Amino acid sequence: MFNNIRYESFAEMGKNPASVEMDTKDLILNKDTFPRLPKFTQKFIVKHEEGHLLYDTDNEELADAHALQSLYKTEKCSLKKSIKALVDFLPENDPRIETLYNKALEIDKGGNDMRNKFDMNGFLAGTQPNNLRTIRRHADGDSDTEVDATSDSVEIRGRRKKRYIEVFGYAMTPAEVAILIICGFIILKFLK
Repeated sequence: MFNNIRYESFAEMGKNPASVEMDTKDLILNKDTFPRLPKFTQKFIVKHEEGHLLYDTDNEELADAHALQSLYKTEKCSLKKSIKALVDFLPENDPRIETLYNKALEIDKGGNDMRNKFDMNGFLAGTQPNNLRTIRRHADGDSDTEVDATSDSVEIRGRRKKRYIEVFGYAMTPAEVAILIICGFIILKFLK
């Protein structure tokens, strides 16, 4: 798909991990940020850039949908991992996240048949969130949690949101913080 892979630095690309040059069909990777990403996130980013090239578009949502569909069932929990890959780079309330989430629900609901029927060119004209009702998610490693999608928000019933505390630049759950504190006291006791 890509003619060449080029590497540029953080100074040239900023935080952007990758881009594609449409004229030359070159994939450009940020040598400072791209290698530090999880392997699945790297795959998602490459497939996203491939979507821009394949559909000759600047439409970010279409490129996201291409990556989602391309990586579907390539490994366990691929739908969740695709959404997480996008969440890692975008602001919390970015509409692309909800759009990709709803496309993941569509794919999950349709099972294996959906992969062949997924209309990438008409994807934006497809099912919108207000057309979705309660869906049982079960494929791709998801639990049987009811999901209610409305036009205003997406609410997952039956799951509590995890709380995180930032410690030394890392997001940790309260239990992890408690373990860290206990280990710190044990180490200090042995050092005395």
